[in-house]
Amino acid sequence: MLLVVGCFLGGWLARRALTRPGDVAALLDRYVLSIALPALILVKLPDVALGAAVAVPAAVAWGGLAVAVAVVLTARRAWSWDRRTTGSLLLVTPLGNTSFLGLAAVQALLGADHLGPALAFDQLGSFLGLAAFGSLVAGRYGHGEPGWRPAVRRLLRFAPFLALLASVPLRWIDLPGPAHDVLGGLGRTVAPVAMLALGLRFRLVLRRRVLSPAAVCLLTKMVMLPAIALAVAAAAGVTGDPAWQASILQVGMPPMVTAGVVATQAGLDEELATLVVGVGILLAFASLPVLAAFL
Repeated sequence: MLLVVGCFLGGWLARRALTRPGDVAALLDRYVLSIALPALILVKLPDVALGAAVAVPAAVAWGGLAVAVAVVLTARRAWSWDRRTTGSLLLVTPLGNTSFLGLAAVQALLGADHLGPALAFDQLGSFLGLAAFGSLVAGRYGHGEPGWRPAVRRLLRFAPFLALLASVPLRWIDLPGPAHDVLGGLGRTVAPVAMLALGLRFRLVLRRRVLSPAAVCLLTKMVMLPAIALAVAAAAGVTGDPAWQASILQVGMPPMVTAGVVATQAGLDEELATLVVGVGILLAFASLPVLAAFL
């Protein structure tokens, strides 16, 4: 977690030293989406165990995603947001930073015995959501000509989606050891490189137009979703269940760093995506201990 935050701060400080920080950030984005993230998908998704033990984390993750999408689409009509704003929010609002920040926070605030369901939430919820749902949003709302046929073509050229398809047969076919090690090493660079790119873009001076969509995103992601999950658990009398506790904390994580990278590379609202990811991480250091106290 400290490495991730350090990379963000390092990128933000380096922004002042570089003449064209945006070009460097774009290069890092392409590395994350074309190399590191597909490698991570190929290594992690085939090993995810399926069964009743992961039902609660998966249900909370995808239920939260559905609620977040509904909020964004409703708010879009109320505020008349454009395509780029809507697409960005559909990526960063439902998907949380449940891996690099989430697993560390669950272990620190709830205990190591909660890591199993937290990992299931991350893999079957956030990670699969990014690969599948995130690919669809990028293809539907990303730059390029409108219509479903161009969106499908963009989707079929989206490296994380192709890696998701390739991960299915890998559940039965083992990668050779050296290939697995190389892919694993590339996959471990996703968070630090993505945070470095985020820091290179992060600005404290923001235009007024991004404030209302950013507020909707952060309030939905870090307040509404965990509150709904907590209310459901309380109504069912299962608030003491480690699977529910881990899932509630995970659903309240700030927006996912890699979702912000996907939004930027798809030609969506870069300023908005960068803002909510950066500010969300800073807010999480206060919001997550408060949420854990309720649990």
